[in-house]
Amino acid sequence: LGCGASSEIRNDPLFQDTDNVYKAAEDGDLQRVLQFMDQGNWDHSVTDFNGVLPLCAAAKGGNVDIIYAMVSDGADVN
Repeated sequence: LGCGASSEIRNDPLFQDTDNVYKAAEDGDLQRVLQFMDQGNWDHSVTDFNGVLPLCAAAKGGNVDIIYAMVSDGADVN
């Protein structure tokens, strides 16, 4: 889907993964984000389909604790 898929397809709920680090970060689910980190199921430099980094998703949601956890785990603030 990321290879030139139209925005209509990318934004269709059918194609959205509801259990991912981006959603957990934006929603403020610190425990879920920590699970992704512990399991190695996140990469701080990989964006979602909309070009959003996990750290940016946390910032979008105003989730300071998650931002601190991600930066402590190696996410680049720049």
